[in-house]
Amino acid sequence: MNKSLLAIICSIIIGGAILGGLLTINTTIANKPQPQQAPSQILVPPATAATEFTHTPVLSKTELAEYLRLPIETIDVILKGDAAIRKQMSTYDSYRFLPHYKAPGGDIVFMKSEVDKWLQYQTLNAVAE
Repeated sequence: MNKSLLAIICSIIIGGAILGGLLTINTTIANKPQPQQAPSQILVPPATAATEFTHTPVLSKTELAEYLRLPIETIDVILKGDAAIRKQMSTYDSYRFLPHYKAPGGDIVFMKSEVDKWLQYQTLNAVAE
């Protein structure tokens, strides 16, 4: 056999092996399940047109409950649960607990922007119950 014919046959065999390997890799990657990506932002339910708190950065407990579409009792449960857990911890993530300010008179206020960040944290780090 002459050398040029042998070189052509070897080239065809090597080329076929490379193409076969690439096809196998491509098929494996295409069939691999893709991990779910976390949402890039949270969609907060829109407030009704009658509410005025959509334009204010600070919310009362009643406004917060309406904004989150939760009963006020649920807000109280969240705050009490957060306080109990917070006492046991020395460090924690910023938005693990519902951010609020308790005024000297006992009134509690919430910054809407911080509540939105808390809600996003809770959604992205949700633990199955």
